[in-house]
Amino acid sequence: GIETFLKYGSLDKALKTILIISGNDGEGKSTIASNLAITLAESGNKVLLVDTNLKNPQLSKIFKIKSTPSLAHYLFRKKELDEIIRNSHKKDLKLITCIEFPQNPSVIIGSERMGNFLMKVRENFDYIIYDSTSLCSLKETATIAKSMDEVLLVVRAGKSKISEFLQTKTILAEFDVNNYNIVLNDIKKNK
Repeated sequence: GIETFLKYGSLDKALKTILIISGNDGEGKSTIASNLAITLAESGNKVLLVDTNLKNPQLSKIFKIKSTPSLAHYLFRKKELDEIIRNSHKKDLKLITCIEFPQNPSVIIGSERMGNFLMKVRENFDYIIYDSTSLCSLKETATIAKSMDEVLLVVRAGKSKISEFLQTKTILAEFDVNNYNIVLNDIKKNK
């Protein structure tokens, strides 16, 4: 359903850059980001999946690859962009992993170098999916949202609390991010 929305949901502009966010960890955003990237790649699109979660990166675990070289290496000018883009098990899916960066990740996420990175990777892919840090643990993640074509807020059924959801909405509004869609994750179907 998300793939169909990205392809046909907006008649005004192509939805090429997508940020997957959540209020807190454990909502399922990394799984949704990974599955969406795989689905788009299997449809013949050139896809880049980027782990921008500087507090709790997951993509190297999900795809069972080393976490280095990573986005942080590029942002600190230790590696070039082509050195951090990695192959995956899918032909049209490339990955950029991340390492945990506990020393003030808000400075990195809002840096000019990060903004330049977001513009640079746009050129070579049909879709770029960003898996992010949860907003309640790093509200500056919302700075990335402003430059995205689409923002998907993952809310997990039976786990997300209304108070956390309202806090997430407040953070998004604080950064003037008002155009986002909600993905309700982990809905149990009645048999």
